[in-house]
Amino acid sequence: MSPAFRRAIRNGGNTMTNTKNLTAKATIRVRRLLGGGGAMAIAAAQGVAILGAPAATIFAPTQAFAQACLLDLNANDDADAGDGAEGAGTFSGTSVACGRDSFAGSFQDVAIGNGALTTDIGGIAIGGDGVDLDLFGAVADGEEAIAIGNNAIATGDFAQAIGGNALVSGDGGIAFGDFASSDGTAALAIGPGSTVVGGDSIGIGRSAVIDASGAVAIGPDAGVNATAGTAVGAGAAVTGSDGVAVGVFASAIENDSVAVGGNSLASAEGATAIGDDAVAEGVESFAGAENALASGDNAIAIGSDADDDASNLGAQALGDNSIAIGADSEATVNGAIALGAEAAATNVDAVAIGRGAIASGSTAVGGNAMATGANSAAFGMDAEASGDNSTALGETSVARFDNATAVGYGALPQGAGSVALGYRATTDGPDAIAIGESAVAVTEATSVGDGASAGGRSAVALGRNAQADFENSVALGAGAATTRDDQIVVGTATNTVTAPGVPSLASRAAQSGLIEIVTSDADGNLATDGGATLAQITQNASDISLLQAANGSGDRFLALEDSVSSNATAIDAFRSQIDQLSAAVDVNRELALEANDGVAVSMAMAGATWLQQNETFAVSANWGNYAGSNGMAFSAAARLSRNASFNAGVGVATRTGKVGARAGVRLGW
Repeated sequence: MSPAFRRAIRNGGNTMTNTKNLTAKATIRVRRLLGGGGAMAIAAAQGVAILGAPAATIFAPTQAFAQACLLDLNANDDADAGDGAEGAGTFSGTSVACGRDSFAGSFQDVAIGNGALTTDIGGIAIGGDGVDLDLFGAVADGEEAIAIGNNAIATGDFAQAIGGNALVSGDGGIAFGDFASSDGTAALAIGPGSTVVGGDSIGIGRSAVIDASGAVAIGPDAGVNATAGTAVGAGAAVTGSDGVAVGVFASAIENDSVAVGGNSLASAEGATAIGDDAVAEGVESFAGAENALASGDNAIAIGSDADDDASNLGAQALGDNSIAIGADSEATVNGAIALGAEAAATNVDAVAIGRGAIASGSTAVGGNAMATGANSAAFGMDAEASGDNSTALGETSVARFDNATAVGYGALPQGAGSVALGYRATTDGPDAIAIGESAVAVTEATSVGDGASAGGRSAVALGRNAQADFENSVALGAGAATTRDDQIVVGTATNTVTAPGVPSLASRAAQSGLIEIVTSDADGNLATDGGATLAQITQNASDISLLQAANGSGDRFLALEDSVSSNATAIDAFRSQIDQLSAAVDVNRELALEANDGVAVSMAMAGATWLQQNETFAVSANWGNYAGSNGMAFSAAARLSRNASFNAGVGVATRTGKVGARAGVRLGW
């Protein structure tokens, strides 16, 4: 407790003034007790009035001198002139007065010392006048009151003042120690210079000060001036009702505040500071470690100063409803959460979890994870999401561009709206997608598969190690590789191609116009021969039949017919292969479409419904768009308890109708 604060407590509430008033009140009371006509005075043996009372009102009893003790021998409840010195004769009285101007004023009283005085049954006053020369020594003014010490005064039934100049005013009050004073029923002051003003209050320690009822102050210079406050420790101070301060110079300033620890401070209503130099400044805030600081309302700061920096501050929860847990953690704005040593959440409602995690955007979870873009999220050790609306999920994953997504160890999407999913998957340009270990895709390209590479703009590579490195090219299958723009490559030279739908009736019915024969060169490049119509083929067959009949020799024509049949079979085989290729392209196109729809649905479902203060249930609808795909999501949240809530959502792709769902539980402190 600072000297200024001690002065405020002692001077505030008239505490020290009351101490002086106690002495004045006791003196006035004694004068009235001993004065005639309401102002009785003590008289010396020669009949001289003491305290200036008129001779006509001088009280009759002769005072005991230093060499004599008056005993109440005549049983009139007074040791007075009608009595005698000890041994002067048989006595049946019970009061004793020893000392010059001493007076035992009631039954079973004891007054010993110059000017000692008792006024009621069973009173004990032992002590002389001391140095103030006010003609009074110890004074016991009340039934069974006890005053022991020079100038000690006990005023009140069962009051006890023990010590030089000790002072009590109140039934059952106790003052123990030189200049100790208590004022109030059952008030207790123990220690030299201790002062207690208030019923049922307890002050223990040198210069301890209380100016309130039901309060406790224990320790040198400890002070309380609020009802039911408790201060324990040298210089501890409480100024708020029901406040508690425990520790050297601990301070609980407002109502219901608690400060535990050396120099701890709880300065707002309901605030709690636990730990040396801990500070809780916000309403209902909590600072729970050495040097912790909780300055926002309902803020929580738990963690000490680990790096011995110049600030000498531990965990800091500076915003309303913010939480900082961990050595040197920081939650600097409203609703921010920082969990972990040196974690920092510096944006509204941002969350940083993990040692060194930083969330200046939205959410960072993991050691040294950083989410610095608006509405960004980083999950994993050293993950970084610095673009707005970006997401990094996985150790060392990095999403530095707006709307980028990185999922997997070392995933790196380098372009706005790009997606890298997989171990060290990489994109190089906007709207690119790379899915798979070490997959690579450039602007607007898509690669799916471990080691797949879509190096041409708008290219597609599907399959392990597939390579589509030319613009608008497509490589389908493991190891497939394009060699020019706008090319589609299916498989490799070791693969076979089967298209079961080519010879089907449906495929034939779909044909019109010229019927072309698909041809291939040694490199697998496909082409057609220009073809002929069905009518032409029918006419040729008729001509062959006529020629066969005219010649009368069918062998040559039979051979020709076999050749035509063989060609037809080959054509059907090519049709089948083409149908298979077409089906594969359709499947891959559908996969790409579903992948885009999935991303759109995920983006829509990312808009979780969070309950605001005083809400118990909430719903929300969200929309997401990715590469032309749209997703709708509907979410709901319900509060389970004060610290727990449940949330769930369902999303649907508008183009493919694919459905996704999620559910979760949120816990808060």
